Amino acid sequence: MASRSSSSTWTQKQNKLFERALAVYDKDTPDRWQNVARAVGGKTAEEVKLHYELLVEDLKYIESGHFPVPNYKSSGARNTAEIPKAKLNEGAQSSCAQFFLSTLKQITKACIYAVLKVEEEEKELRLRIFIISSTYM
Repeated sequence: MASRSSSSTWTQKQNKLFERALAVYDKDTPDRWQNVARAVGGKTAEEVKLHYELLVEDLKYIESGHFPVPNYKSSGARNTAEIPKAKLNEGAQSSCAQFFLSTLKQITKACIYAVLKVEEEEKELRLRIFIISSTYM
């Protein structure tokens, strides 16, 4: 999968602000990335643009039918009671963290996908309004 982290870390709050800013500042907005960066706070225009591009790349990867599968390691044990405590702490936490991050990325990508679809529909709607208004003028 193309998931690479941008040069900076993103908090949950910044990601939420990023999603909201994308809904407000569509691709036709002048200085879009500066506006998104300002709305997010603590990020440059280049950082938010890279973050967006990476999410779009990941979205394309998902749409192509490639889904990330957590890297679970088989211990041969049938339940967690059979796994020694040290292994449970290392292996289970690692697998849980991988699964959680994978799921979180997929949810974020779904949100970005929804924003992209809304932008596309909004553009079509604006075009229809323009055509209708110019027909009656």
